[in-house]
Amino acid sequence: MRHWPAFPFTALLTMLFCTHIECAAHEPHWRLHVKPGAYSGVALPGEKAEYVFQLENTTQDDRQAEIRLRCTSDVGQKWDRDWKFEIAAGKEHIVKAVLPSEETGYWAMQIQVFEDGKAVPLKQEVSSNEHTVRDYFESGLMVVPKPPSYGKCDSENYFGLIFMEDFEATERIGVKNMMPYSDWGTFEPSPGEYRYNWLDGFFEQAQKHNMEVLLKLNHWPMPHWAMWKAHGGYQGRKEYDTLPADAAMEHWRDYVKAMVERYKGKIVAVEINNEPDLSFWMGPQISVEEGAEVYLKMLKHGYEGVKAADPNVLVAGCGVGGWDSGTGYRFTKLVLQSGHEYLEVFTGHPYADLKYYERGRFTTPEKSGLVRKCNEALDLLEKHGKRREMWIGELGWGLHYNEPLLSQLSLGYAGGIGQMLVLGRSVPGVKKIFKHTGVTCNEGGHVYGLFRAYSPMYPTPAACAYATCARELHHVEPAGRLEMSAAVRAYRFQKRDEDRVVLALWSTNEKLRLVSAAPTSTAAVNSFGRLVGEGKQLSVPLNAMPTYISVSSTDARSLEQHLQAASLEKMHGSQ
Repeated sequence: MRHWPAFPFTALLTMLFCTHIECAAHEPHWRLHVKPGAYSGVALPGEKAEYVFQLENTTQDDRQAEIRLRCTSDVGQKWDRDWKFEIAAGKEHIVKAVLPSEETGYWAMQIQVFEDGKAVPLKQEVSSNEHTVRDYFESGLMVVPKPPSYGKCDSENYFGLIFMEDFEATERIGVKNMMPYSDWGTFEPSPGEYRYNWLDGFFEQAQKHNMEVLLKLNHWPMPHWAMWKAHGGYQGRKEYDTLPADAAMEHWRDYVKAMVERYKGKIVAVEINNEPDLSFWMGPQISVEEGAEVYLKMLKHGYEGVKAADPNVLVAGCGVGGWDSGTGYRFTKLVLQSGHEYLEVFTGHPYADLKYYERGRFTTPEKSGLVRKCNEALDLLEKHGKRREMWIGELGWGLHYNEPLLSQLSLGYAGGIGQMLVLGRSVPGVKKIFKHTGVTCNEGGHVYGLFRAYSPMYPTPAACAYATCARELHHVEPAGRLEMSAAVRAYRFQKRDEDRVVLALWSTNEKLRLVSAAPTSTAAVNSFGRLVGEGKQLSVPLNAMPTYISVSSTDARSLEQHLQAASLEKMHGSQ
């Protein structure tokens, strides 16, 4: 959405955390721009989805060109358009196409430009200031029903997202929780000089779209004046040079206080630091005890700053990464032992060791130990007198931006995102999840976003998986796992606002078809939001992308018995 051109937080985060840039040997002669008519390619059923294709001839010669648009839906439908024309030197030509949007589902779009019968290279932005050059340009369209909480506040909503600029698209996929980052060095370049930069615009849009905000206040990049090396160092130890000095802690507290005061009434919680196990322990290569001690000082002073500005704002923290969550929470234990009173919400990041989906090499959310890591964290909180409650402060996987949108790997990745959401919600005590990310964050070509590109963005199948899960698991409580075949996972959920039970199912390996009798109140929806079965007899495809089968509460036990007795048939090809 670039509703305000000076809103750079995605670009900032990309620079901070994402280092890959692919450069072309030379600029292509043709420059193509594709603008979705719907918000970042997210349309409501029946809404006009007009795409604008603008082709520029950057040479000094008049040229003949052809644009070929090839669209494929999630169910294999084809929709094609071709245009031929001449473009004068240095000029542009615009064509438009209105894609089908009557039904829920997904369309992958491939656009090619031909000159003299050959496809020409096209440069496409894949994230802020990053691009790739291919002989095609891609985009996408997803059609989703309006979410249950659209246009409303919803403090009980589970679904969250980290940095997404198009708030309308964000709300359309069911998100009600957002997490912007604010780094100390940028927002307080000199002591007492606060720069709020893009945050004012962010909060204006967040309020407009009824988003609850967890504001992450990160110490890094550090203001140079707050580092130990600006204060004469710490006991001659170079590894402390870029860590916050004790003398700067009062400034940190004042900075936190100033941020909360400015956005008072617009913040639900403030998180103190991002992945402190990496920032204060593994990064500087000091002991875990020393790292926890440094973080605890920041947590304590941050807590004091938050509460001085607004006692109603929750203090979140210990948003540890996969290192701590994967090694028994050693860092978190030390923080809780000495400072549990300063932590009101635990926001760990239970990442997998392998965070990328690559051909023949990826770790699913289940195999990553997601449920186990969440339960270990909840046990630890309970042991230290805290509520058995956590928010997953960040979690996601990456997929290479050159992976075709409807490839088996791309669909498997979308399934992994859906499974992540289901498994997180299946753990009693996990109240919110913040998907990393809405868009961008490029690590060596692997992009974490539900959407690709940057300006404008377009959705991937993973965005459909997210939106469908957000709709089907809206306001549910976990009700345990249903044991079925070893090849199928099934999790139960009870609707709070309706007298219905929802089961989320997927295949752990092969494509299957589940054939089962069912109560008449049964309905099955796949991750693209399509109705794939209802009534007395189900014949439902199962793959990595969750399928959601709902039924009235009175018929739930009957459905479960039918599913446990169901036949599972292997599917082949495009069945």
